[in-house]
Amino acid sequence: MNGRRSWQILPVLILLLLTACATVPPTTPSPLPTLAPFTHTWRPGDITSGDQLGLGPELAQICKDCLRTYFPADLDYAAGLKELRNSTYPDGLIPWFKYPPQGNYAFVNAEHTEFVEGFTVALKDAERQSAFDDLFVARFFPLMHQTLLEWSPESLELKDVTVGDKSSGIVAQPTVSGFAWRLEAVSFRVGDLGAFVFSLYPAGADAPNDIAKIAQLYADSLKQ
Repeated sequence: MNGRRSWQILPVLILLLLTACATVPPTTPSPLPTLAPFTHTWRPGDITSGDQLGLGPELAQICKDCLRTYFPADLDYAAGLKELRNSTYPDGLIPWFKYPPQGNYAFVNAEHTEFVEGFTVALKDAERQSAFDDLFVARFFPLMHQTLLEWSPESLELKDVTVGDKSSGIVAQPTVSGFAWRLEAVSFRVGDLGAFVFSLYPAGADAPNDIAKIAQLYADSLKQ
């Protein structure tokens, strides 16, 4: 008798269960957070293409930090890739990062024998602009000459480079690990931005790019 009642009640229980499930609203999943699209904030001095500097297709653009992997290690300080300093910036050491860095660029060929790179620094007031002119323009050649003296006994000042408001330049032929290089560098100021341009390639080779032209195109880009 009890078994018969159980069979009679079972269909009723199933019907009630199905009815209850039908009345429960489906759970709405929480929306996934919207990720902001990746964007690169342009900074004064950033270069996005070699065309902006008149460079040929043989030079590929790489990140400034990656440049150290290929750049001759003994010349990375002379090319503004690292800084040797203490808290007081003693005489004879170039304080590349004394002012806040802004944009930068770096290019290298497939053989890692030609490099073009540079960067800008912010000079927010007249005092800093004047200090930059004194340190990185008026004293740029003697400081660079002293920096390169170990590898390049002789250096020449580039006096025919006139870029921006104030400018200076140097050319040297440092020998590192038995390999002779030609290093060209120009420093200049455009308004409230200080800027540097470096070109390194094998000594004795024809200049693949005119450093004065690169510096002028770089200065023009800073005025836009």
